[in-house]
Amino acid sequence: MESNVDACTDKLVKSILESRAYRRFIRAQENLNKRPDLKEQINQYRTDIFKLYEEGADEDLIDTADILEKKFQSMQKIPEVNAYMDAETEIIRMVREIYQRLISETGVEEPEV
Repeated sequence: MESNVDACTDKLVKSILESRAYRRFIRAQENLNKRPDLKEQINQYRTDIFKLYEEGADEDLIDTADILEKKFQSMQKIPEVNAYMDAETEIIRMVREIYQRLISETGVEEPEV
């Protein structure tokens, strides 16, 4: 990459790492690390969700999503889980918005999947 782009990328990463959203994510992650059982369950849930989206639309998609929702429902009552999932979602949205803006502003077309 060009040195200016590298320097700006470094600044962007630094800005993200210094953001309120990222600090919140780190705190939630640290709290969750104190509960390895919950961390393992969340990781399994995230893996299952990822697989669900990767497999794409099939006739069992809605049934599978319902099963995952029921499986996760009891975890949603745990404050550490909610804090972590909310904080992680905020970071993911931030990164996604940055990516979408880069794609939009540069005119690069994303391939259709």
